[in-house]
This record gives sequence, structure tokens and C-alpha cells, in this order.
Amino acid sequence: DRDLGLRLSLAETATHYPAMVGSMTQSWGEFMARYVSDPQLQGVLSALCPYYGLPPSQLSAGVFVLGWASYHLFGGYYPKGGSMAVSRALEQAIVRRGGEARYRQTVCRIELRDGRAAAVETEAGLRVEAEAIISNASPAATLLQFVGREHLPPDYVRKIDADRPSVSNLVVYLGLERDLVAEGWPHHELFLCQSYDGEASYRAALDGRFEETDLVVACYNHADPTCAPPGGSVISITALAAWDYADQW
Repeated sequence: DRDLGLRLSLAETATHYPAMVGSMTQSWGEFMARYVSDPQLQGVLSALCPYYGLPPSQLSAGVFVLGWASYHLFGGYYPKGGSMAVSRALEQAIVRRGGEARYRQTVCRIELRDGRAAAVETEAGLRVEAEAIISNASPAATLLQFVGREHLPPDYVRKIDADRPSVSNLVVYLGLERDLVAEGWPHHELFLCQSYDGEASYRAALDGRFEETDLVVACYNHADPTCAPPGGSVISITALAAWDYADQW
């Protein structure tokens, strides 16, 4: 807490900020309806919901407000060189500390020893032993495919099997041979909404009715003029999409 100059515990946070803690138990739709009655204004205020992959009726109010306040009060940021610059910086930090980054090494197995993960094997035949193994794959892939369900308790396997992938994104990247910023295109991000009803847009996305769902169009040149060659532009078009739509696309 900057005002108090303290690092509050969870219990102290609940005492000092009961409204914030209470918002965690409400949906954004419920929370917003207490203060805003106009449906169109509700739709405008909820424009960032697709970033969280949920509609106002399902998204935690506390989670949405934290992101909304950060974005609108303190601004959005974009790494120079794009998101790959972050990956490269992490790789450089690993190498500086004596580590190594391997590419084109698809993991196929996590080897167990005495009930603990002990090594990783790849399809190319690489085997690496380690005291600790971190997987960035899904729980289902990590545990059921790489570790193997035969090594896990049946109840735990059933729990992992019951999980379903969350909503995903369909993203189209376009390289244009024209400079939209120089032509006067004013938008870094443009939200194209078919209506003010975020719930209807979410249902359309899950059903694959993309002509009825909301889109976000981003022009990266506004944030990073070096993202395209001189005279060019980079545009992305993003929509929510169900993971299993059309047999995983």
C-alpha cells in the first residue's frame, strides 16, 4: 500500500480494502451493473473483456478492474522488437549464466526415477538430466503424454482428463506494402464490435460465427516504427475462438 507505506498481508488487505476483495467474488457484469445502467456504456467499458477470454457474466470483477485500471491509468506498453525481443532477452540471460537454449527439440518423454522427474527426452534423441524440470506444455500433455498416465494415481488421471482447454484466439497477421501511420491511420488498437452485447459476441466466437463476433485490429507501427520495412505496416486481426472449433481449425 503506497499510501500507508506498508506491504499488506491478505488479511490486512481485506480490512483496508473490503470493496476490492469483495469484487473478487462477483462477475464484472454484476459489479458494473451496480454503477452503470446504460447497456451501451456497459458494452464500451467491457471492450477489454476479450483479452481475458471471458464475457462480463463470467469474468471476475476484481481481475478485470486490475487490468482495466493498469491499462487506462498507467498506459499500455510494447517491447521494442516485439514479443520475440523478450524471448531473446531470456535466452541471453540463460546463456550468460552458463545455460544453453536448444531449438527444434520436440519433447516426447519425461523420465521418472523413484517417482520424481529426472530427465527429458526429445524426438531428435536428445536426453537431458536435471534436478528440476519445468514444463511450459499443458497439464494434459505434460502429465498424460510425457510422464505417462500409467505412472499417476487413477483419481489424478481422471481429474486431468476432465479438464477442457480454455478459449483461444484466431489471429491473422498482415504485412502491408503501405505506411498506414503516414497515411493518417490514427489507431494503435481498433475494436470492431458488432453490437454492445459482449455476451452475444462471446457465444458467436465459441460457435465459430466470426462474422458476428468482435475483432481487435492492431497496427504495430504506432508502438514500434521499426516492426516493418520503410513504407510498410504490420497489422494483426484477433478474435476469440473455441479451441475445438472445426476440429482445432
